[in-house]
Amino acid sequence: MLNYVLQLELNTLSTDEDVLNKTFEISKKLYNISLNYYLHRYQMLRNNKYHKKCIKKYFYYKQLIDKTKDNKLVKYILMN
Repeated sequence: MLNYVLQLELNTLSTDEDVLNKTFEISKKLYNISLNYYLHRYQMLRNNKYHKKCIKKYFYYKQLIDKTKDNKLVKYILMN
């Protein structure tokens, strides 16, 4: 898969350029603030003891199901 980028210069007035630059700057700041917030929340989740316990249980039961020959029976038992 090939990707190409075509850059064209806009024919704008200086006032339009100012508005565009300001809008892009605000957008960039909003993106960075959001990214920082959600990375922080993700890190808090990863450090949560309850979350770690749930992940361990998930992988334990997943491994158990994978080892069992009759997956339908195991899934039925786990669901009920």
